[in-house]
Amino acid sequence: GIFTSPEESKYRVTVSAVVGGMLPAKPGDILMKTSPVYAQIFLQTTTDTHRLPDRDMLRDEDYYLLVKEDEVADLSFSLVMLGGETLWLETGHVTTSKYYREAYDHRVTSISGGFLEDVTFCISADLD
Repeated sequence: GIFTSPEESKYRVTVSAVVGGMLPAKPGDILMKTSPVYAQIFLQTTTDTHRLPDRDMLRDEDYYLLVKEDEVADLSFSLVMLGGETLWLETGHVTTSKYYREAYDHRVTSISGGFLEDVTFCISADLD
C-alpha cells in the first residue's frame, strides 16, 4: 500500500497481516518437521529526519512488523506527515516454500506454502 498526505496532519496508521502455513504431510509420510514460516513488512516514508529532527516521526518500533505463522500480526501508531509526504509498505523476507526431508531415505522435496496473506494497511486522521 501507498499513502500520500494531501496536507500536514496527524494520522493513525494500522497494519495487520497473516502468513499461511505449509501443507501437512500426506498420511503415511515420515517427514522431519520444518521450521515455522514468517514474513517481514517494513514501512517506509519520504520524511527528511535531518530537516525536521523534533517532529513526531516513525520510531524504530513503528516501521517493522514480523508476521509469524499461526498469528495475526498487528502494528498501530500515530504519525505527523507534511503535505506531499508518502508512506508505503515493503516486504522483506517472505517464506514461499520449504524443503521437506524424509526421515529415513533423506530425500528432499520442495513444497510451496507460507505466503503473506490478508495484508491490511489503513490510515485515518488522528483526532487526538
